[in-house]
Amino acid sequence: MADYLDNSNKQIKLALQLVSGYGGEFQSWRLADSNERAYTDIDFYVQMAKTAEKGKIHTLFIADTPSFSGAGGGSDISTRSPTFPLEPMVMLSAVAYATQKIGMVATFSTTYNLPYNLARQLKTLDTLSKGRVGWNAVTTGTRETAYNFGDKPLPDTTTRYEMAHEMVEAVQTLWGGFGENAYITDKATGVFADMSQIKPAHYKGKHY
Repeated sequence: MADYLDNSNKQIKLALQLVSGYGGEFQSWRLADSNERAYTDIDFYVQMAKTAEKGKIHTLFIADTPSFSGAGGGSDISTRSPTFPLEPMVMLSAVAYATQKIGMVATFSTTYNLPYNLARQLKTLDTLSKGRVGWNAVTTGTRETAYNFGDKPLPDTTTRYEMAHEMVEAVQTLWGGFGENAYITDKATGVFADMSQIKPAHYKGKHY
């Protein structure tokens, strides 16, 4: 029991969720001392990231939804506060360049992305940040989002989770196709890469 109660050597990892620039209360932009344009102010997000890093926060998290709340209609939409931040891949690129240690995790849909594009974008961000990126893979279940990607209806739950399984598999296969020691870059011989360590994915699923 004494060992169980001894927490002297235990650590906790803290994550900070970046919510639309205004925090958890979306009407806070109306406060007298708030930055009412924080929603689209990249300097604001970068400053939050730097402050979090200085305070030993382990990871930033963006729970992104690629649609505007209430996008299905409604006469009062102009009075509502935004419910999602800037596009996370682009925003986190700026954050990665301005920070050194803090992790960065964002939501990217497995229903409304394609494996190759997402694998390439996430790997680029991971390279830019020197390995500080995580992916919160979600199926996306809102009709508003479906409207933004064409005229096809939102897939049913079973289909979305089949797609999610395949998306994660395909992305991981693509990432695993480039060997860790594939870069040779030998100036004397002119060999840039060891092609035997670069494997085509050849992934073929039901949806991807």
